[in-house]
Amino acid sequence: MTAPMDIQGQSAHIGKSSIHELGELVSVRTLSQLLEIKERTIREWIVKRKVPYYKIGKFVRFDPNEIREFYKTGRVEPVKLEFIKDEVLRNGQEIQDKDIA
Repeated sequence: MTAPMDIQGQSAHIGKSSIHELGELVSVRTLSQLLEIKERTIREWIVKRKVPYYKIGKFVRFDPNEIREFYKTGRVEPVKLEFIKDEVLRNGQEIQDKDIA
């Protein structure tokens, strides 16, 4: 029996050596532990296609490098205190010292 071929006529079978070339892929459980979030959250992201993943048979795996990029896109820049003061004053609200931490 011959291995399936890709468009360029090369073996499309992924063997052990090819898997190492892909880099280390991690499971839902491992990713949830690394990110310190619930597995359920990751599974919801998968269903909503919010996170990049690989489907290998019935298993879902993640490339840590792609997850780093995914996290960078969700980064929110901190707001400077002066901006908050200006915004509050613009809206006609008063600022008291107890409101500023």
